[in-house]
Amino acid sequence: MSIYPPEFIQSIYKSGRSTWLGFVIVIFCGIIISVIINRVYGPLTDDRDITNFILILNVCLAAGMLVFGFRIYNIRIREAVNEGRHLPDKLNRYRSAIAILLVVCTFPLFICLFGFLITGNFYIFIVIAMCLGSIFMKAPSKSRVISELQLTTRDEKILS
Repeated sequence: MSIYPPEFIQSIYKSGRSTWLGFVIVIFCGIIISVIINRVYGPLTDDRDITNFILILNVCLAAGMLVFGFRIYNIRIREAVNEGRHLPDKLNRYRSAIAILLVVCTFPLFICLFGFLITGNFYIFIVIAMCLGSIFMKAPSKSRVISELQLTTRDEKILS
């Protein structure tokens, strides 16, 4: 029997899920606002060299940050599995891993939106879709938490 009430454990899980949902809402609002601004005022530059440079810069930045974000995420999950003493500790470590991944994956996304405002190049949305895909790929769900944290059947029952 756990010394922590199931409601407390559920609240830790739900706070990680709501953090993820908050990030996704902010990202979609940013995308909508940048498209509206671009359509109303137009791009800041029409120079093809600057447009191509910004596109290449966004691709390189996003790829590097996504690789970095997933490496940090995997390290944090491994720490949660190996060093987590009890379920609330593991869930808190999982929540912090999700938060770090969200911050690292959201940074290049907003840089791409800024590049889109400058250039008006819709090819940048391919990079944005790549960043969004990585965020959706790690969306917190109970089955993902159970598998990534390698929870015991007793912990699974408490979480469910």
